[in-house]
Amino acid sequence: MDSTMGALTPDQQLRGLLIDLLDGLEPWDLLEQEHIGSARSWIASGAPLARVAKPDTPPMHLVSYFVMLDRVRQKV
Repeated sequence: MDSTMGALTPDQQLRGLLIDLLDGLEPWDLLEQEHIGSARSWIASGAPLARVAKPDTPPMHLVSYFVMLDRVRQKV
């Protein structure tokens, strides 16, 4: 993030932080690379990030999952 961060709205700051986090990921394969790119575009688009009504409004909303990976053994 740069020194102009103070001029950004809280929403813009959050989106910038999320994009920075995505940019720091090292994709495991091409599919994950595509998913990271899609998520990056979605976040940058200004679309709502959080679910506002159950079960799925908006249909795309931010969630977080992770996988434990042993790079030495190349196993999940």
